[in-house]
Amino acid sequence: MSKIKLALLGSFAVFFAAVLTNNMAIAQEAQHAGSINIYESQIRNPEELQVYMDVTPRKENPLMKLSEAGRHTFIKGLIWTGEGVGSLNTYPLQIELSTPQAKNVLTLFGLQDLTSTIMKDNSNNGVSANAADDTVAPMLHHCLVLENYRCQLPASCRASFTDICMACLCGAQQTE
Repeated sequence: MSKIKLALLGSFAVFFAAVLTNNMAIAQEAQHAGSINIYESQIRNPEELQVYMDVTPRKENPLMKLSEAGRHTFIKGLIWTGEGVGSLNTYPLQIELSTPQAKNVLTLFGLQDLTSTIMKDNSNNGVSANAADDTVAPMLHHCLVLENYRCQLPASCRASFTDICMACLCGAQQTE
């Protein structure tokens, strides 16, 4: 075989090994997916979020516990579907909030069961992420969640660092 053919064959072998390694990493990552219950929520779309931000006093708004930059990143990272939030960026919650504060934010969107997944490395200040709430909202879905994935059109969860994709909501019609 000529040197060019050997070089091409070697390049293809490296390429296919990289593709296989990447697919195996994604498959291993997906194995770390969990499932949560998704509950009825106060905020189901961007319009309801805007109204909530406009009418809720700062001291009563859990989103105000985030810095301005963290709040902007979190809100811009929300992927809205016809049934609520299909995906969200977890980074601002992880770095800026305590476990109880993060749970209060997630509860606004019916995603309080994500608290222990998102805040697994943070101190909970003596409060369990799964502690019973005073009020229990009706459950709407039991949903597979994929860490480090983001909901993208038309209905797929794509690899994305610091995001979580709710697979059962990702297929719902997206809104802007």
